[in-house]
Amino acid sequence: LSNLASITQQLELEIFRPVLTYDKQEIIDVAKEIGTFEISSGPEICNLLGPKNPATKSDVSKIKEELMKIDMALLEKAVQEAEVLQF
Repeated sequence: LSNLASITQQLELEIFRPVLTYDKQEIIDVAKEIGTFEISSGPEICNLLGPKNPATKSDVSKIKEELMKIDMALLEKAVQEAEVLQF
């Protein structure tokens, strides 16, 4: 949970985590219902492309540095074009 807190404290907008309180089977059921289970059940992209021994605790200064690289115009466009799914 400390990694979630590290990210949250660097943002100005609220992050909603609807599956935070679900157990594993509930998350799997939702993923199947909304059509994301198949793509999420393969190998983790982090495992394929990332380091063999990744950091397991976030570095707040690194988070700030990476957030500064975000193209805000592109992010705005993505938000405006987002599709709301209700289930």
